[in-house]
Amino acid sequence: MLYYYALKHTYRFGAEMFFEFGKLRNAVCNWPDIYITSIGCGPCSELFGMLSFWRTMGKTDASFHFRGFDTEPLWYPIMQQVQTCFSVADVQLLGQDAFAYYAQYQERTDVIVLNYMLSDMRKFNATQYKAFLNNLITLIAQRHPKYLLVNDIYLCISLTASKELVSQLKQSGISYKIWKAQYHYLDSRIGQWGIVIPKQHFAMNDAAIVNKYTPFPDVNGIQAIVKFV
Repeated sequence: MLYYYALKHTYRFGAEMFFEFGKLRNAVCNWPDIYITSIGCGPCSELFGMLSFWRTMGKTDASFHFRGFDTEPLWYPIMQQVQTCFSVADVQLLGQDAFAYYAQYQERTDVIVLNYMLSDMRKFNATQYKAFLNNLITLIAQRHPKYLLVNDIYLCISLTASKELVSQLKQSGISYKIWKAQYHYLDSRIGQWGIVIPKQHFAMNDAAIVNKYTPFPDVNGIQAIVKFV
């Protein structure tokens, strides 16, 4: 099931992060390197999307640093396989708690990514979600990342989870600006999250995967870009 999920959804989730990360082009094009923290990375679709866009700016893989964290052991075999895809880019996929890692290592982080994880955590463990938000705010306050990128499914639970995140940021006193958007599907039962933007199609070039798993042909969902100022 997990392998099927990865092959069915990686194109779409990776493309969504490609487009979202691309909105930072004017800022990151001048960065000599980048350090990305992905919390709840699972099959790491965001890694493929973000590295792909990094390359479009003429950046080298060696200047791309990615730390992916997931504490669900079921993902570990896939994370290990993903790890083998990268020999030049500095990619580390870790089966441990992200907050414990940064409490131990004084490593910088420029961009924190939450890709399709907020809604699941909020849905299945609301108490744990509150603790997660507190830990996230603490990490932001201590490490001063430049951006937080959120990408999630378009459901009521996702809007609730993202709204609670924004509320926690407001209460924290951390200075930020936020851009919110959803792709051009609006359900009155769910509500609107930010501006409505057209869906974007993306190219898929592995015919064996496309024919067998029929991955989604375009992007969807909700997104938020938080810039810390």
